[in-house]
Amino acid sequence: MSTGACGIDCNVCRLHINGVCSTCGSGLSPEGREKLAAQQRLMGLGCQILECAIERGIAYCTRDCDAYPCETFTDSNYPYGPKYLAMQARRRKEASQGISQAWPEPTRFYWKQLRDKHRNDVVLQSGAMLLDRNRYQLQCLNESWEIDPRNETVQKTQGSFGGEWDRQIPYLMLVYLALARLTPVSGKMVSLREIEGARDFFQGQYQIHTKPLEDHFGRDGEHFLATAKQLGGSPIAQADVAVRFYIFPKFPVDYLFWQADEEFPARLTILLDRSSVKHLPPDAIVIALNLLNVRLQMIGKR
Repeated sequence: MSTGACGIDCNVCRLHINGVCSTCGSGLSPEGREKLAAQQRLMGLGCQILECAIERGIAYCTRDCDAYPCETFTDSNYPYGPKYLAMQARRRKEASQGISQAWPEPTRFYWKQLRDKHRNDVVLQSGAMLLDRNRYQLQCLNESWEIDPRNETVQKTQGSFGGEWDRQIPYLMLVYLALARLTPVSGKMVSLREIEGARDFFQGQYQIHTKPLEDHFGRDGEHFLATAKQLGGSPIAQADVAVRFYIFPKFPVDYLFWQADEEFPARLTILLDRSSVKHLPPDAIVIALNLLNVRLQMIGKR
C-alpha cells in the first residue's frame, strides 16, 4: 500500500508516480523501515512521524493513534513543513534533468572520475557495454541501465523494480563505473569476514540485515528460490537452496539459504567474491546488499 504512516497517499504524488521517490509505507511495513533507514543514512535523521509509528507499532497515525494529532505533527517539518517542501522542489528539479541520486557532493566527484577515465578502460574494468561515444549500458540483476557521463544521467531501459531500489542503485552504478579496476573476478566466494581489507567493517551501522529474510522464507526454500529467480538469481549447488546474483558484472553475490526445521531456525549466509572491494567500496556493498535483501522480501510477499 502506498499510503505513508502520516496519511499522505503516495499514489497521488508525482515523485512517486515517476519513480523518483519511494513510498514510506505504514509504520508496520518493510517499506517503512526501509525508508527510515535510508533517511537516517543519507540525511542523518529520519521522519519523526514515521519513526514514531514504527516504534509504537502503529500503521497509520490518523486511524490508529489515540494521541493524534500530537506535537510530533505540529512541531515536525514533515509532512508539509519547509524541509518537506524543499525536498519536493529539489527532487522535481533532479527528475526533470534525469538525475535521481540523493548524494549531490559525492555524485559530482564520481561523475568527474568517470569522465576522466578512457571509455575503453571503463568497459574493460567494469564489464559495461559501450553504446556510443558518450553512453554505457550496465546490467544490474535482470535490469538494464544506460549511463551518460556527459549529461550526468542514469536511466533504466529494462526492468520494473521501482521504489527505493531505483533511488539508490543509480548512485551505486556510478560509483562502480568510476572505481572498478582491471582486476578480474577471482571466482573465490568468501564470507564477509574474509574480505581482505574489510574484515571488521560489516557490523554496527554497516550490518547486512538477513534476519527479515530468514523469518520471511523460514521453511519454504522453494519460495526463496522462486523469488530469487524473479530478480535474475541463478541456482547453485550449495546449502538447502542457493543462488548467485550479479548485482554488477564484476560483483557476484551468493545467497546460501538453509530452511528452518524442528531443531534449527532458518539461516541465510551471503558470500562475496574475494575481489569485490576492488570494484566497489565496503559502504556501497552494504547499501547494495541491504537493498537486495529488502527487494527479495517485498517480491516474496506478492
